[in-house]
Amino acid sequence: MIFFVFFVGTEDSKISLQRFYETLNILETTKDPKSTAQRMCLPEELVNYWYENALNLANIKSKKGNPRLFSIGSSTHLKPAMLDSAEELHAVTYFFEHLQKIARKKPTQIAYVLNVFLNRVTASHTGIHYRWKDIDQLEHFYSQVKALFPHQFWHLLGQDLVQLLDKKKQPLLVKLAKSSTTDHPTTQEEFPRLQLYSVKDGHALAAFKFCLHLACIGRPRSLELQVEGLKITTCG
Repeated sequence: MIFFVFFVGTEDSKISLQRFYETLNILETTKDPKSTAQRMCLPEELVNYWYENALNLANIKSKKGNPRLFSIGSSTHLKPAMLDSAEELHAVTYFFEHLQKIARKKPTQIAYVLNVFLNRVTASHTGIHYRWKDIDQLEHFYSQVKALFPHQFWHLLGQDLVQLLDKKKQPLLVKLAKSSTTDHPTTQEEFPRLQLYSVKDGHALAAFKFCLHLACIGRPRSLELQVEGLKITTCG
């Protein structure tokens, strides 16, 4: 079935992001893949696959036992909250336009990005942070994820980044750190955090987590996620 080959929301999948999100909305209310599939005119097997993926992802916990993708008091536990600002929606459109193009040529790159995301994301922050001892890992993650979002939104938050980063070992992060302006925020946080930030809106963008979360739910069956504390496998 062609639906299981591509990321949902991409042109190749033939299922729009709007239709995908509406299906998840209905599932959250009904908890019934069969009736939801009939209502949305989609194969029941596909809707059930999304539902199981979403439930598995909602169960992912941090080392401290907190949900990684949803705040403890969140009213939703199946999918991320919808975004509405022009900047957020621009980032979302860009992501789904580029996701399948990259996945077609380098599927392992996308699998790497999604796995790192799920193992490092926290409900309390919009981006992901790394300890300084793992800064080379952040350099690599940024090199793999940066093409998925508009370049003007990328931002590295931290203290004394230009001085502390090694331009030979972390050239991409050094360049990103140097691109920060007085319109970008400062922080007292000890560790660097990679995020999307809109100078126009004056805040970090939730599109980072929104897009990567939905990509994990609507991923191709061939893509396997390895999450700390929970191994999610799919049938090939």
